[in-house]
Amino acid sequence: MRFTAALLLACLLWAVACGPGAAAAPEPEEVSAAARTALHEAAQALEQGRPAQAEAVLRALIAAEGAAAPVPVWHLLGNALFAQDRPADAARAFASGLERAPGDPALHRNLGIAAYQGRDYALAAEHLERAAALAPEPEPELLLQAASARHLAGQYRQALRLLEPLAAGAGADPRALELLAAAALASGDGALAEAAALRCLRAEPGAGRWWRLLAGIRSQRGDLAGAAAALEALTRLEPPAAQDLRALAELYLAAGALPLGIRALERAAGPRPGPGDCDALALANHRAGRLDEALRWLEAAQAQAPDAERLLRMAAMLEARGRAAQAADACARALELDPGNARAWLRLGWLAREAGRPAQARQALERAAAFAPTAAAARRALELLGADEGPG
Repeated sequence: MRFTAALLLACLLWAVACGPGAAAAPEPEEVSAAARTALHEAAQALEQGRPAQAEAVLRALIAAEGAAAPVPVWHLLGNALFAQDRPADAARAFASGLERAPGDPALHRNLGIAAYQGRDYALAAEHLERAAALAPEPEPELLLQAASARHLAGQYRQALRLLEPLAAGAGADPRALELLAAAALASGDGALAEAAALRCLRAEPGAGRWWRLLAGIRSQRGDLAGAAAALEALTRLEPPAAQDLRALAELYLAAGALPLGIRALERAAGPRPGPGDCDALALANHRAGRLDEALRWLEAAQAQAPDAERLLRMAAMLEARGRAAQAADACARALELDPGNARAWLRLGWLAREAGRPAQARQALERAAAFAPTAAAARRALELLGADEGPG
């Protein structure tokens, strides 16, 4: 399985920082005196931070003039709704304006922004692209926003279509490169994604975020060693964060480099590891065949957060080390925490039988036989115990 946890791409899928633009200037021939007055009143209310009042004025004008309401009404109404944090309603207002003026670039732009804020990313991309096409000059920011919307809509190939021209050349916007990497990886083009991340690194070799991006891409491509090398480079550039060290540890452990994984886990845990870190270190040491170290970490976790299941893991390890008495003690401790733990009763019964304590074995196995998950195994063990004791 490819490693993905803790190293997801930090793609720059930014929210729209700006709001919709101001209303276009009304053309006197198309606007009645009443409409002109209402538009002026609504614009003033909006400028003074009273969007609800602006909305009320505009809706009254629409009710009065119907289809004859001028296009600037929809600009202002969309802005008023957007200012009230109602992006879906704002998008509908801008769409109504486009029914009257389908070639208005400001309405397309504003509809795209409102749809983006409302998380209707496919609609946002459609209108942001249309606004860019209608603009007298290319607007890279608009196209970048459209590409982000395509990516968020899951339209990765269409995002790449917009991003590749934006990412061309030596002075490409790092945001375009980062988004290009994410869209390429999502579309299955891991080589393009890695090339984009490497371009970011060449431009800013000391920026930790690009090393994280490269590690995420490589891990998703299945290049665990390459991902680990990227994170190792990061740890040499800046004081490593615990999450980076844990990600590095997971990469090493997934790649089978157990000692390196253990070392990274120890660094992540710091001088006072919590129960979770202790459990992780126990598992890693167990996988590496270091049972005594694994037991030490389990005891450290148990001291902080007593847990019956952890004690059963300890019992299994102790039994594997030939320390049956300590294994039985771990089972007894588990039963103190969880008297109804069927597996603890079963293991305790087996250990007592092997230690030559038939009465204790029978008592434990009879308890295990009362639980459905262990009933069959306990009955078999009781049969063997009876055979050990002989007829009588």
